[in-house]
Amino acid sequence: MRRDRRHQRFDQIAFASGVDMVGKWQAPVAFYDRLKKPVIAKIMTEVLGKAAADNCAKMKKGDLAAAAAERMAGRGWLPPALVIAEPEPEAEDAPALFTDGDGDD
Repeated sequence: MRRDRRHQRFDQIAFASGVDMVGKWQAPVAFYDRLKKPVIAKIMTEVLGKAAADNCAKMKKGDLAAAAAERMAGRGWLPPALVIAEPEPEAEDAPALFTDGDGDD
């Protein structure tokens, strides 16, 4: 997923402010209900292990969403869009946004 400049700026601000998304957000049943069953199974496999995901494989979609929300609670999983990583340093040769007013950059 390629993030544009606006998202990069958000990441910089969020990282600098020390926002703890793991401590603040937990996926509700409605989140999992919007995902396809194979996606839910993949997430559960990554976080809980293959046995836990296989245990839920034959559930109906709504039941799987509820089971995922319950079992994933407190595990520290975040969807990639909510992960706040340390932003890359900006290039030093970027053009100046402001000048000192005397016409020189």
